[in-house]
Amino acid sequence: MEAIGLQSDRGAAVMLATMVEKALWVALMTRMPKVDKITHDGWFEGAHAPFQTFSAKIKLGRAFGIYGPRTEELLNTIREIRNAFAHALTPLGFDNPTIANACLGMVDRPPSEPVEGEDHPMRTRYHASCIWAFEKLMDDAKENGDQPILIKLP
Repeated sequence: MEAIGLQSDRGAAVMLATMVEKALWVALMTRMPKVDKITHDGWFEGAHAPFQTFSAKIKLGRAFGIYGPRTEELLNTIREIRNAFAHALTPLGFDNPTIANACLGMVDRPPSEPVEGEDHPMRTRYHASCIWAFEKLMDDAKENGDQPILIKLP
């Protein structure tokens, strides 16, 4: 996690959201019916796959009962902040009023360990919220999965 603290605001926002999306995917896989690779790839891979986007995965997680409306809202906020950073043509930071306002509704607690390079309260709030969501999704996957969970993090 130290590597995230050393990233720019844009890099940290995208990396943290990617971790959350990966954890959501793992949680979804523990609930999905077992299907062949072609069917699985048709659902999750490629431009026309119905569950390829973070947004679609968030909706599917709610439909499967992995979380309720408050967590769905948090995941959508993480996705929106990630998208704002990823698609900005100019430098963007957590001090941007739109980003800061979105962060205000997130988990208000510091990360479990101090993160080097994070001195902006909205960045810290985003970071803590992403770690919380990641941990909850991975806990759900452990509880519902029948195989060991292997996930590669940035």
